[in-house]
Amino acid sequence: AVAVPLFALLLAGYPQNPQVPDSKDGDSNHAPRVEAITPNHGPAGGGTQVTIQGGPFESQVGVLFGSYAAVNPIIVNSRMITAITPPQAPAIVDVTVLSDGGQTTVVGAFTYQGVDIISISPTSGAIAGGTAVTITGENFSPSTLVKFDGEIAGSITVLNSRLLTAVTPPHAAGWVRVQVLSDGTEDSL
Repeated sequence: AVAVPLFALLLAGYPQNPQVPDSKDGDSNHAPRVEAITPNHGPAGGGTQVTIQGGPFESQVGVLFGSYAAVNPIIVNSRMITAITPPQAPAIVDVTVLSDGGQTTVVGAFTYQGVDIISISPTSGAIAGGTAVTITGENFSPSTLVKFDGEIAGSITVLNSRLLTAVTPPHAAGWVRVQVLSDGTEDSL
């Protein structure tokens, strides 16, 4: 997925000099209403399908998460659109819906979350390496890496966004720092 800044949307035919309000009120009487955004959070790597309810959503629609355009916004019907979040750094961002009738911004409507480690099991292994470790957490992606004191794990299998396994590399006896890196974010224990 490619994140497109606001100016690219402007070049694509959206209104010049848009006024982004700081509430749900649009910039004209015909601006779309935004009544619900679900889900309201997702990984920093983007790719979350979001449903926006409200309306009226007309023949052309754009959605911004912060200052970046959503991927593939689709008008499902006059009261619902779907869009895929673009990648961004972990943050709380505004969501703006642009349509033929104007635009509406909902302040702080979506949270980009970074990777988070909740637990690691087992907590010890052989110095020769080869120990299968299960890591539970949040926001794992297919590109997630695991490092043990800076050494990339021998094998990494992301089972889902909350569970992965990794095989330890050889290491001297003692504590090691375990890092999980995913979509530009990192957590460690």
